[in-house]
Amino acid sequence: MGLQTTQGSTVYLTIQGGNIAKRVPEPTANSKTRQLESGKVINEELYASIEGHITGISTKDGTYGKELHIQFSDDTKYDLQVPLSSGPAKSFLSALPNLDLHKMTKLIPRREEKDGVARTKILLSQDNKGVKWAFTKDNPGEMPPMKKIKVKGKETWDDTDQLEFFEALVTKYNEKLKSHGSLSIGAEADDDQPF
Repeated sequence: MGLQTTQGSTVYLTIQGGNIAKRVPEPTANSKTRQLESGKVINEELYASIEGHITGISTKDGTYGKELHIQFSDDTKYDLQVPLSSGPAKSFLSALPNLDLHKMTKLIPRREEKDGVARTKILLSQDNKGVKWAFTKDNPGEMPPMKKIKVKGKETWDDTDQLEFFEALVTKYNEKLKSHGSLSIGAEADDDQPF
């Protein structure tokens, strides 16, 4: 008999360098070692994508601010955690209204570099087709824009209104998931998605 997870246990995942990362206690044949800012050395197995049914979406206060948690299930339960104020979270949530939660969803992190700045986003696909974003820079719909503000004399971008909008979206769709299980919430996608 092979190793099995405990009934009901959850595998926790993050996004690291454009991959899905699963932390493991000891090095494995597929793991990479990385040192955290705190100096702690960790081992992670990196994956290009995850596919399953989305079973829950929530936000929680984390060590470094608010986090988005996306729960997936196939034969195993997964919980993907990303900072709410991040490219991966915002790209996932921008596509959320166009997902059909009756269907399997494939989540693919992508890291791109533009003008010397690395950015990571999440691409979603269902039935081998990309899921278009409902909210884009050119067609934001109800999503509030980021604001340029001054903090200690230095201009910076403030996404407070966007994060409140996305938290309300998470609450809305998580309530639908809780009350109806997997629920079809798809809409016809527009051509505004940047990929």
